[in-house]
Amino acid sequence: RPWLRPPVPSPPPPPGASPRLRPDARCYNTVLAAHAGSGRGAGPRAEALLARMEAARDEGDARAAPDTVTFNALLNVWAEERGPGAAERAAELLASMEEMCRAGNERVRPDAVSYGTVIKAWARSRAPGAAARAQRVLE
Repeated sequence: RPWLRPPVPSPPPPPGASPRLRPDARCYNTVLAAHAGSGRGAGPRAEALLARMEAARDEGDARAAPDTVTFNALLNVWAEERGPGAAERAAELLASMEEMCRAGNERVRPDAVSYGTVIKAWARSRAPGAAARAQRVLE
């Protein structure tokens, strides 16, 4: 699974750079949305971007913390990917969102877009049982 590769580390900021010049979640989300239409291989690239956001958050940059919009953009990348395992990965990400929300991270609460995008991923999938998996998202 190519999306399980270790994340690419963020380059260090230039010497003397202001922390205000670092990308925030809105910047990252815009780039993630652009990945949705960029063709094959977009899923792993988008996952690497999510890993950079999480690393920035873990280093104390709360402005870069992923949120529901982030995950919805990432879900859409996988829904558009259509390759083998893409719908499965979208479903895994939705499950991760639900788990993080249960653990108290309200910033990543799945919404109607989240569930609809995973249904779209299954609808476009050629995996056996895809229709049944799409139905289960509603349950």
